Amino acid sequence: MNQSPEAKKAWETIPKNIRLKLLNNVWCTNCSDMNGVGNATMSVDKGNLVIRGSCTSCGGDVVRLVEGENLIEKPSKKLSSSIETDYVQPDISKLAKFRDGTKAEMQIKNLENLNLKSFGYWNPKDEFYLNEEGAELSYPYDKILDFGKRPAWEIENILPDNNSEEFDCPIGIGIDILESGDWTGAIRHMKGLIKKDGRCLDAYAHLGNWYFEYGEPHELNTAKNFYKTGVAIGLKSIGNKINDVFPWGLIDNRPFFRCLNGLGLCFYRQRNPTDALSIFTKMIWLNPNDNQGARMLIDNIIDGLSWEQIQAQEENELQY
Repeated sequence: MNQSPEAKKAWETIPKNIRLKLLNNVWCTNCSDMNGVGNATMSVDKGNLVIRGSCTSCGGDVVRLVEGENLIEKPSKKLSSSIETDYVQPDISKLAKFRDGTKAEMQIKNLENLNLKSFGYWNPKDEFYLNEEGAELSYPYDKILDFGKRPAWEIENILPDNNSEEFDCPIGIGIDILESGDWTGAIRHMKGLIKKDGRCLDAYAHLGNWYFEYGEPHELNTAKNFYKTGVAIGLKSIGNKINDVFPWGLIDNRPFFRCLNGLGLCFYRQRNPTDALSIFTKMIWLNPNDNQGARMLIDNIIDGLSWEQIQAQEENELQY
């Protein structure tokens, strides 16, 4: 998110829950609907905050004006009803959907679902300790607590050519190939696992990670497509259990979460904070213990920090 110094100062006066609402409720004339704003830039004109960017649905230009008298509001302990509706169990299915009739869409459609193993119920009251009577949890954990206990599941983890007698699993072999300096061989190995079984989510996750971390900037879409495919397969298998819990502690759930996290980071890096926010919020609902730090990324997005700003902060911290 690009902000002028004046706009940054004005943006920081707005409570975080209101910032979230502003980023997700911009009128698009092409869609004739309220959508999110991506590639946002902010400036101040005649005392008013002007938010410009692209519609996250159609890509058209959108603009929102926040009048100066509304820039300073008292923080609210409770999120507005529209935010509660949008971000209690957000629907991320459209973010992992390929166009109908494409090769990717057909391949995913024809794959058998991954099996789900039941692990009873996950109860937030057993996980979150309120050390004071009447103490409240911060968002979204207050909503998770209100939602109550939910069924817990583990997603089947497909590992083609896995031999329990060998020390390294097929994924570990691919990592070893990459660490030896053979990028092409590592990519070929992981793609070979997918060819043997298109449901190998960890292969999609690692391919996405490698293109995201080591690929050229123009290859970010390649990483995104690997992550997106893994998420799409996972969502297809989860089906109507999408509002249940898939704890990170059940290790076979981790490949799916690696794909989810990578897809969210791609949206963030491509200056689409609205869709990144949906992914990271859903990750917390699916795994409330948040072992991947999604809540910190949510805070960064609501604070208006761009991907480039986060990277610059991390580099500065490493220097000290």
